[in-house]
Amino acid sequence: MAFAPSPSRRRAKRECGARAAKAAGGNNSREPVMNEIRTREKGFTLIELAIATVILLVGVVAVMQLVPEAMRTNLRNRQDTTSAVVAQRLRDLIARQALTDNQIVDPTGTFPCGTVAVCNFGDSAQNDVIVGAATTFFRTPNGRVADVRINFAGAAPVGYQFLYTDQNDPLRATYEVRWAVATSVRNVGKLTNQIVAKRVIIGVRRQGDPSQSVFFNTLVVR
Repeated sequence: MAFAPSPSRRRAKRECGARAAKAAGGNNSREPVMNEIRTREKGFTLIELAIATVILLVGVVAVMQLVPEAMRTNLRNRQDTTSAVVAQRLRDLIARQALTDNQIVDPTGTFPCGTVAVCNFGDSAQNDVIVGAATTFFRTPNGRVADVRINFAGAAPVGYQFLYTDQNDPLRATYEVRWAVATSVRNVGKLTNQIVAKRVIIGVRRQGDPSQSVFFNTLVVR
């Protein structure tokens, strides 16, 4: 005698079959997604790597070209600083001289003036005439003199130049110092041929470097 399955057992079998079919269908639906993810996971190609390498090399070469220019700029700045210091020291020394002095003497020995070199301090016989190193005048559009600078293109003037070596410079660079003086002589009251002022134009540059020069103008009055 055969027994028919109860309704609850038939319902349980149907639910079990549905869950199995759903599980099988879910696994099949994930396979395309995983394949798509694997397809998207790509690295750099050789062409992309070569292009990136070329760009990197171009950048490195550009930076390497800037290094020498930066070194030259740093050297020029250091030379300008040293030239300015030398010119300032000479100007301070000149400011301590008497207007009646015919020569500059440095008691400190910083400069060779008065020891191994003769440093003239103008010529009172030439009133308001610039004597010493050659000079260049810079004029405004209307013809007025705006500035006067030492012209290093000419020969070194005797008595108005010396060479200076900074002992604190590890390179022991030599600097060329030149100057020119204009003496103003006036007749003041009962005084005759009285020196009232001296204008001094100073120029300093590293020896052999025509591009780097520092110029100072100073007026000595008593």
